[in-house]
Amino acid sequence: MTTEFWIEKATGESIDNATISDFNLALEEIKTADTEHGSFWIGHIEEQYVLEIHKNLCVFFIYGENQDKRLKSEFNNWQDIKDCLELYFAKDFLLLKNKMELVLCREGKTG
Repeated sequence: MTTEFWIEKATGESIDNATISDFNLALEEIKTADTEHGSFWIGHIEEQYVLEIHKNLCVFFIYGENQDKRLKSEFNNWQDIKDCLELYFAKDFLLLKNKMELVLCREGKTG
């Protein structure tokens, strides 16, 4: 099956044609990974949006014409990050960005 998504893990492993199952597996892997390897990136092959997800529940939404803008959110639990992944996989990038901005506002954090 061909998809429009890819995953790059901090371990150097890449997955082309990634599915939501691949994303969920990557999440489970970083939960037990060491800090150095406790992150991964997901991207869309045509759109200029990337999610960078870290073991410490920190997520960066990378966007912009040259992917030069970064929005940082720190979530309280893995389910919130899974919800973000579902929005990403649905290609609802604007709603995802808005959700991450709400986390910033609600928790008083800056990116």
